[in-house]
Amino acid sequence: MLAGINILLVEDNLLNQKIGKYALAKHHANVTTSESGMEALDLLRRNQFDIVLMDIHMPGIDGYETTRIIRSDLKSTIPVIALTASIADEDEQPNGLEAVNATISKPFDTDDLCALILKLTAKPDQ
Repeated sequence: MLAGINILLVEDNLLNQKIGKYALAKHHANVTTSESGMEALDLLRRNQFDIVLMDIHMPGIDGYETTRIIRSDLKSTIPVIALTASIADEDEQPNGLEAVNATISKPFDTDDLCALILKLTAKPDQ
């Protein structure tokens, strides 16, 4: 169960947003969606989230660049899970994965994603 976990889902595809939000809400997560890297950065500046689920391929600034900005400009260590349609994306961005905490392929298995979210958001005393 993801009760009490605040998730920012960054996904430019509206259908993927709805599917992701529905799947995570079924596990009682609080999910906010964003359709672009710029919008995600704005939301991160104004709100408190526990984790970011970041689509890699988006118009404007992609997920890798958005994550780099989160790390450098926002100075945030928030866990970021890269969502990718293909693990081959790693070949396209050989240095792009260094800023993310984990990568998961779409379509994702909800139980696997929830387990990863719980692992990355666990408090040291848990």
